[in-house]
Amino acid sequence: MSNSATVIENQIFIGVPWQRIRPQFEDALENLKDEYPVHWIIFGRNTTYDAQDLWGSIKIEIDRSASTIFDLTGSNANVALEFGYAEALGKRRLLTLNKARNRQTKKKSSKSAPANTQSIMSDLSGKIHAPYRSVITLERELRQEFDRNPYVVRYRQVARANRWRANKKKVAIAITQHLAGGKKLSRPNLTVAIETEFSTYKAFDFKALLDQMNGGGLIVIKRGKHGGVTIPVIKD
Repeated sequence: MSNSATVIENQIFIGVPWQRIRPQFEDALENLKDEYPVHWIIFGRNTTYDAQDLWGSIKIEIDRSASTIFDLTGSNANVALEFGYAEALGKRRLLTLNKARNRQTKKKSSKSAPANTQSIMSDLSGKIHAPYRSVITLERELRQEFDRNPYVVRYRQVARANRWRANKKKVAIAITQHLAGGKKLSRPNLTVAIETEFSTYKAFDFKALLDQMNGGGLIVIKRGKHGGVTIPVIKD
């Protein structure tokens, strides 16, 4: 792990080739976003940084992420670099590979890639990875990884212990989304935001839910001048 990073317990960094693989991930993640209390970070072409600033920002988000996912399809040099950085930090890692797409791009990529990148990708190809051929099978692999995520496991334990039904689970996940990326909100502001979003939930005890999430370690509620509500962090 890095020496100074604050790691957000439910944040996942996802490193993928931008052009053809990223849309598949976005489609699969769209189907999962309302089921899991995790926050994922994907950088791409629409990210407005120059090359140096982009790499610095990527390192910061890998530092802040408790888990990482990297897609090996096409032997992408940027993904290899990101994986190497995460591996050096000892991050939790999942490797994925689009078997169908990889066959089409492997020869072309291997000829154009620098020798050191070819060596890195050769090493990565020998590691255990989750293969997929479509958005459906990618979604299945991501679902399995999320099911193993320590924060998700704890969320489900808290939900069972407090006998949450579907409506409470939905609100709890929305709370984690409001706090995504290390955001801190005052308890009153968070309560107003959630009550507004779920205004049709009559007689719903939002206060009790926040207390249950706090007691179960899903959020941290601090009082006082510098207080607020956040996702738990790990200090490296």
